Amino acid sequence: FLRTGFIVGHPGESEADFEELCEFVKDFGFDRISVFAYSKEEDTAAFDMEQVPFKVINKRLKIIEKIVDEVIEKSFEKEVGQKRLVVCTGKSSEGEFFIAAKDLRWDREIDGEIL
Repeated sequence: FLRTGFIVGHPGESEADFEELCEFVKDFGFDRISVFAYSKEEDTAAFDMEQVPFKVINKRLKIIEKIVDEVIEKSFEKEVGQKRLVVCTGKSSEGEFFIAAKDLRWDREIDGEIL
């Protein structure tokens, strides 16, 4: 089980860099991926660098989010029929007749639940 995160649109990111990232995400086989749009922060080295235009960042974010959805779907498909050790966490947010559980490999805060 492997999780990662990427920032899209960091100053200096070229179209070729972004395309390379997309291919890497498609090919590597991550189980969970978070993607974020770069945002300018004062008191950082990147603050004074030439910025990638906002429209370009948003376009790239939409492209990579679609790739991420496909990659994560493949990861979920590999889990069908598998047995996993989980911890029950209480009633599910899906309804009163469901018990929520978490795979012990998952992050308690950001991953969903098993019903």
